[in-house]
Amino acid sequence: MEKIDLSQAIAKAKELPVLPQTIAQLLHELQNPDLDIEELSKDIALDQAITAKILRLVNSSFYGMPGQIGNLNQAVVILGLDTIKNVVLTIAMVKAFKLHDLREEGFMLEDFWRHTIATGLITQALSKFSDAPNKQDAFVAGLLHDIGKLLLLQVAPEGFKRAFNMVKKDELFFWEAERKLLSADHTELGAWLGKKWHFPVHLQEVMYFHHRPEKSENKLVHSVHIADGLAIALGIGNSGCTFVPKISRKAWDNLGLCSVALRELLGEMEGIFEEVGQTAKILLE
Repeated sequence: MEKIDLSQAIAKAKELPVLPQTIAQLLHELQNPDLDIEELSKDIALDQAITAKILRLVNSSFYGMPGQIGNLNQAVVILGLDTIKNVVLTIAMVKAFKLHDLREEGFMLEDFWRHTIATGLITQALSKFSDAPNKQDAFVAGLLHDIGKLLLLQVAPEGFKRAFNMVKKDELFFWEAERKLLSADHTELGAWLGKKWHFPVHLQEVMYFHHRPEKSENKLVHSVHIADGLAIALGIGNSGCTFVPKISRKAWDNLGLCSVALRELLGEMEGIFEEVGQTAKILLE
């Protein structure tokens, strides 16, 4: 069977995913270490959808203040800039891709986003136990790691369907099926899109190396590799892969993790389960 040429599929695509301008501006502001909360709140207020979701999130039972916060400034202070960045980026990603569920094949977008949100939250939790740099981007790295799969679904839906069905039929990992059927896999597509969107190099590396962390010295790559495996093992959402990948020894050792750290991390899983549920319910509507 001839492989599907994804470079041709991208060239022929009528529409490629783009970051909405208002969201791109907010993400740029959130990188500023001298950010003014009031100015940020004013800019967030220009996007009613983001404003509504932030207020719903801060008033959710997870934060323990249901129905008490009606002021955007207060919400930004309570949630913190890292959470605000996570909210903005999650909304940006959902908006950027014009996709539909593949119900017949059993692939649901909401389940995909639950997996990536869980991977982001577990990566964030892992950062407490390691000396990895760029810890402020831990959630973002987890959220973005599989973005190449969505690009594949958008530009070559038939290729995605074939890979997804081969995963189930031949008991393969998703990237293994992709390499059998396509000219590139989702890690290459994700890194290409990350470069096109001008994401930092350390995030592009996460997209490219998260299934082969032994080829990278980037500790954020190693964190996402482990978090991805844990999210799959715990059955949070669905990345399109039904088998739990083997955790790289290099990734584990390079983060300086030990059995005590793993027990502490697993102890946080209940809270992560709850946060994934609350966050996904609000942000994906």
